[in-house]
Amino acid sequence: MRKDITYLADLYITKPQNKKEFIVDGDTRDIITAILNKDKGCEKDTARFAGFLKGNSEEQSCKNVFDFLKKHIKYIEDPTGYQYIKSPARTWADKYADCKGYSIFISSLLKNLDIPFVYRFVSFGAPVVTHVYIVTKTGYVIDVCLPYFNQEKPYKFKEDK
Repeated sequence: MRKDITYLADLYITKPQNKKEFIVDGDTRDIITAILNKDKGCEKDTARFAGFLKGNSEEQSCKNVFDFLKKHIKYIEDPTGYQYIKSPARTWADKYADCKGYSIFISSLLKNLDIPFVYRFVSFGAPVVTHVYIVTKTGYVIDVCLPYFNQEKPYKFKEDK
């Protein structure tokens, strides 16, 4: 990955609108729907930037995406009762996200890199989704909440969309 990647991201990732979208006390279905709705058109935010993360293989491109977000976007959990559904532009401007923000950002980059994927919604206990991340159609896991690329925490329930 290029050393001046932060400069390039600042230059080429779209500037956000001055608003944060959120759901107050929404249930799991509301949150999944909001993520999938935010996903529509999100690739425009990173269209001019994504190519800088392209590697020599799909695996390397996915690892570059993981490394970029891991290094530059801090994980911060949403406040109790609020679920922020942020565009990649908003996440880049804020420099923080939770699993929803990471996943939407990754989606945007992968769309621009022509890498097919699904959102994986999982739960670690009861069958109520509590986490989301991206899995490519060839099986690479991009979960920036975990320490390493292509790592997947064992789950009890999953729903791929």
